[in-house]
Amino acid sequence: MEELRRCASGAEALRMGARDLLRLGILGGVVPEPEGGAHKAPEVAAARLREAVAAPLAAPARLSPAELVEHRHARFRHYGAGLDDARAEGTA
Repeated sequence: MEELRRCASGAEALRMGARDLLRLGILGGVVPEPEGGAHKAPEVAAARLREAVAAPLAAPARLSPAELVEHRHARFRHYGAGLDDARAEGTA
């Protein structure tokens, strides 16, 4: 439990929240929790998560292995692309 707290505080210190990771291009999206939190409506949370995970997994199935590798490399090359903008805004 203590390790989880340290990870969370480290992420906060590094400004590695979901919105930051989204802005940096590391995340493809953020799945919104149901009203009141996932623990209040686990079925809704599970359905949203299922939809968010399934959709991106279907697209690569239509790509050749070479195309898949190129798309993956392109995505990795763009990681952190928003970092300079974030630094200029004072949010990184």
